[in-house]
Amino acid sequence: MVGTHPGPGGATARFWWATGVAAAAAARSGSRRQDELGHVLQAIRDIAGLLVVASDDGSRARLAQRYAHVLRRAADLATELDEPAAADLVMEAVRRDRVGLLLQNSPAAPK
Repeated sequence: MVGTHPGPGGATARFWWATGVAAAAAARSGSRRQDELGHVLQAIRDIAGLLVVASDDGSRARLAQRYAHVLRRAADLATELDEPAAADLVMEAVRRDRVGLLLQNSPAAPK
């Protein structure tokens, strides 16, 4: 819920995403889009944290499917606003997920 203190994990990501959407809906001026980018990037940080602790392929796949639109929106905004640091943050979240997937599926990973 927007306007309340978010709970852990997914609730935090949903809070930041909803806040970003509200900022975007308020106006499409450059400063509002910057505000939206800031909110969406906070959501990306939360999503990256969720992906890091996903314990199996199914959990990771569900998280990726649930939050793919947030990653896409953040990447689009970073490109539109010419914010390379923001684009790098999005790509780092994706890279961390891929590294986690590789480590989880490696032969040396505990089963």
